[in-house]
Amino acid sequence: MPKTLYSGRHKVLVECLVAYRKRAGMTQTELAKRLGLFQSKIAVMEAGGRRIDLIELLTIADILEFDIDELIGKVRAAAD
Repeated sequence: MPKTLYSGRHKVLVECLVAYRKRAGMTQTELAKRLGLFQSKIAVMEAGGRRIDLIELLTIADILEFDIDELIGKVRAAAD
């Protein structure tokens, strides 16, 4: 299996997460604080340089109030 970190699906995931954060009117710093992380971790994640585990993704969905199933559909539809 090829590496997924810089795949087309990962790119779509990151783009969606940035859009959801902005739609929620939240800064990287605010999201990081809610997750108990440093802002730099969010910046690296949004630059596509860090994987996101399922539990973290679910927590981000709860914080930013987006439908995780919608996100999965967008990522699944993306080409690698």
